[in-house]
Amino acid sequence: MGKKILSISLLLVICFALIYSIYSHINERQITESEYMDEELFMKLLQEPPNEQDQEQIENQQVELRYIDEEIYVEEGDHDHIHSHEESEPDVIAAKGKAINFNLTTLDGEKVKLSDYLGKKVLINFWATWCPPCKDEMPHIEEYYEKYAEKHNVVILGINTTDLESNVKTVQKFVQDHEVTFPILLDEEGEVSTKYEILTLPTSFIIDENGNLVEQIIGPVTDEMLVEKFG
Repeated sequence: MGKKILSISLLLVICFALIYSIYSHINERQITESEYMDEELFMKLLQEPPNEQDQEQIENQQVELRYIDEEIYVEEGDHDHIHSHEESEPDVIAAKGKAINFNLTTLDGEKVKLSDYLGKKVLINFWATWCPPCKDEMPHIEEYYEKYAEKHNVVILGINTTDLESNVKTVQKFVQDHEVTFPILLDEEGEVSTKYEILTLPTSFIIDENGNLVEQIIGPVTDEMLVEKFG
């Protein structure tokens, strides 16, 4: 009788272990598939602004804003993996060498070359309309531009990553809504962003009067920071 009870107990333990193993495997498989779908959506969002279908998928999977919170490491110059910066403080990095010259057209149709501004201090700011920290910093840049830029011989050039926008009208509406008055240049092919190896938005560069790179700022700037940097 005792052996029979022991055998039944052992059989129950084996069955329980088998059921637990099967359940764990199924649960792990579901999580893995869910994560894979998130990553697929995540990579798509890095390459283009979310449409309505993407936004619905984001909400269903509860990964909203993941595309701007997650740190991405990619090869230098890989323009397809631009993401936006969500840290509270920007990263300021010393930069060296000559600033790469470029020739772009503004929203108003004016041709602009960086080399035209030799003899002036320049801030070039890479941004996009769909980038939340870019929206946050715009009033700060505009305030500095209106109050101090001319006085301190500073040129501000906002370079929109237009190849990542849905269309130019989106950029025009953003500029009007945020009352931006400093020049907005359209990088329609992404060539300038690639040359400057832009992987994060917003990213800004400070250039001295001789056309030399001084600093790279990864993340949103403030008017206080610009006063500190330029006067």
